[in-house]
Amino acid sequence: MASSLNQMYSFLVLVSDGLFQASTQVHIKILDANDHSPVFTDLSDPIQVTVMENEVISKNILSVVATDTDSIDSGKLEYSLTLVSPSGQGNPFKVDSTTGNIVLDHTLDREVVDEYLLNITVTDVAGHKAVKQVRITVGDVNDNGPYFVNTTYLMNVTEGESIAHLLH
Repeated sequence: MASSLNQMYSFLVLVSDGLFQASTQVHIKILDANDHSPVFTDLSDPIQVTVMENEVISKNILSVVATDTDSIDSGKLEYSLTLVSPSGQGNPFKVDSTTGNIVLDHTLDREVVDEYLLNITVTDVAGHKAVKQVRITVGDVNDNGPYFVNTTYLMNVTEGESIAHLLH
């Protein structure tokens, strides 16, 4: 039956033994089965966001939202996060399992990693899942001073050379 219609059936049951009879009203409500997967509301694939490397720890950087058309436990979705790339790096992000809010958990350094790719998975109580990719670009902040590659540089300058002459 198409239980998503939340249909109600009512009927009267009569019983008789030839001498006596009884009746009762029976009501049957068709309940929704959990047969649909959750769906993310943001259709972008992947979702793209930029986070500056000096962003505050615990700051909410993105909220992913999913819905489930099943009426049974439709509000009970669980979010999880997996770091896809770069491999071998710690994951500086975490997701709130009930709200889908992605927060910064560790300091970012653009000079070390300039982009992260995450998979956000949402799961309903029946185990149906949906996955959304999130690409996080790390924005650069001027947080490194200039420096010389070598400690000593030797060059020759010809006598009488102009002041604006470029030395190699």
